[in-house]
Amino acid sequence: MIDTISRFADELRRVEIPVSLAELTDAVEAVRSIDFAERDDLRVALRATMVKRSEHLDAFDVVFDLYFGDIRAAPAAGKTVVFHTLTDDELAASLRDALAADNRPVLRRIADAAVDRYAEMEPGRPVAGRAYLFRVLRSLDLDRLVADIGAAEPARSPLELRLRRDRLGATVAYVESTVELEIRRRLVADRGAGAVAKVVRPPLQDAIGFMNASSAEIVAMRRAITPLVRTLGTRLARRQRLRQRGPLDFRRTIRASLSTGGTPVQLRFKPPAKPKPELVVIADVSGSVATFARFTLQLLYAMRLQFRKIRTFAFIDDLVEVTDVLVESVTAEQAFATITADPRLIWLDGRSDYGHALETFTSRYASAVRSSTSVLILGDGRNNYRSPQEERLRLVARRAAHVYWLNPERQANWNTGDSAIHHYAPHCDRVVECANLAQLRNFADTLL
Repeated sequence: MIDTISRFADELRRVEIPVSLAELTDAVEAVRSIDFAERDDLRVALRATMVKRSEHLDAFDVVFDLYFGDIRAAPAAGKTVVFHTLTDDELAASLRDALAADNRPVLRRIADAAVDRYAEMEPGRPVAGRAYLFRVLRSLDLDRLVADIGAAEPARSPLELRLRRDRLGATVAYVESTVELEIRRRLVADRGAGAVAKVVRPPLQDAIGFMNASSAEIVAMRRAITPLVRTLGTRLARRQRLRQRGPLDFRRTIRASLSTGGTPVQLRFKPPAKPKPELVVIADVSGSVATFARFTLQLLYAMRLQFRKIRTFAFIDDLVEVTDVLVESVTAEQAFATITADPRLIWLDGRSDYGHALETFTSRYASAVRSSTSVLILGDGRNNYRSPQEERLRLVARRAAHVYWLNPERQANWNTGDSAIHHYAPHCDRVVECANLAQLRNFADTLL
């Protein structure tokens, strides 16, 4: 048991879930108090002792399923054989009926039979979990079955239609996860947990790349950034309270204490630090970097109390000011939807044009940049082989206190293809790789 939990802890560390020796000891002690064969109890005990952040839970569950086998009750052998003997059409009909009834025990047995029939898994071959899953789900064609259910039983009201869609959506998600878990269980049985883990290690939410995140991963990142924004806002509010007065002025305090016999009754403080700087943000919101821009703007507005003023500009191939949109919108999602729907962002063909955006900025908004202003540019610098007009950025840099460029691409891809980042880098104080939430958080800490 101790060896198994130790290997499990090692794998958690490999996916960047920190597990200390003390937490490993606590986990072993917790497991001594439960029935090791009860998978749900084991999961709860290890979660409670090894996981400290909610955004690590999904990765923990994947690793747990690898190292502690199938957490579901095994289907009765006789019933499983029934589904194995059906034709493809009969299996599809059984699946459709089970989906309509949300019969999860039957759905689990059908999933087992479907993996046998469609996954084409061969012992000893390299792990290809996603390929096996794709084969099974393509063969089951769950979307078609859901459409058949809707056609056979038309909804009598919009509310009934909405409720049915929600229920069927949850049932379909259960089937997909059950198929994936069954494939993973068989891979572990054939290759061992360690070999499978190397292939299916899930990235933590704050390590998911902005540029290639799936829809599900973007949802996970939204969950991760909300507590990050809240924590950052709390830290900034605390700093702001402390900065309302300067540090203790020891000489003035001692001098004032002469009237009370040398006892410092009243403390004297130095004047507060220099005024807060201004921030100007210029963000590429085109499709390729939209996810990065959305999260970065949300984080920056959590930091707004740290600056005297923030002005924000968005562009695709033309640039507009969007400061009021970000201030007046109720949520970050609402703000970004309004920004990206603005037709003024497109001047020519809707493809990123950093040169024209910088030309517009220096022509119309140069007065926004002063000697106390930090300029933050968000984008990958891919200019679609158009003129970079780097002299425009040089003009901005001469007026500004600092210019920082946050690039969501991996640094290895900079200056390849249509990337113009090498034209702009000489005019920036720093060009920073910000490919995920972790790197974005690190830059925010540096900026503070």
